[in-house]
Amino acid sequence: QAQVKILLLRDGLELDFTVKIKEKQFNDSSGRLRKVGLLGVIPDEEAVVILRHGFWESSFLSARRVWSLTMMTYDALARMITGRMSLRDSVTGPLGVFYITSKAAQMGVITVLFLLAALSVSLAIFNLLPLPLLDGGHLVLLAVEKIRGRALEAKAEKMITQAGFTMIITLGILVTYNDIVRIFG
Repeated sequence: QAQVKILLLRDGLELDFTVKIKEKQFNDSSGRLRKVGLLGVIPDEEAVVILRHGFWESSFLSARRVWSLTMMTYDALARMITGRMSLRDSVTGPLGVFYITSKAAQMGVITVLFLLAALSVSLAIFNLLPLPLLDGGHLVLLAVEKIRGRALEAKAEKMITQAGFTMIITLGILVTYNDIVRIFG
């Protein structure tokens, strides 16, 4: 068993001791088997505090959380593009969303609402990617038309739309396959 040294400050006194780490296996929110080291410290049920805020403070806090989710999503996209994060481990399709939602439902309505907000932010960001067929792709085409001073030919626009459709269908198939492998083995 692994051990970790802990330095604890209690009432101005430094306590130094070694603790054995226990290994636990669990399925994470995406269904993958994970191993973690545990110290044996768990939250006290009575220590859970429910906070209530007024309308304006709640609005500010929710906007801050949406900003945080947006930045986290862009950071993950950047790490996927640079290869520092595996696309397989970080993208989920309909089956994965169903699996995660069923786990969230077991934890309560607040968890489900937070998950819905996170999914909404993620879908909005995905929709703004500069891929043909998505809104971000349409914005890019509009910018190209503005720069050129004229509309694209119908044949070129049709080819771009078909390429975008093919990319999105292929991505959907790959993500669904990944979900099946991750959840069912």
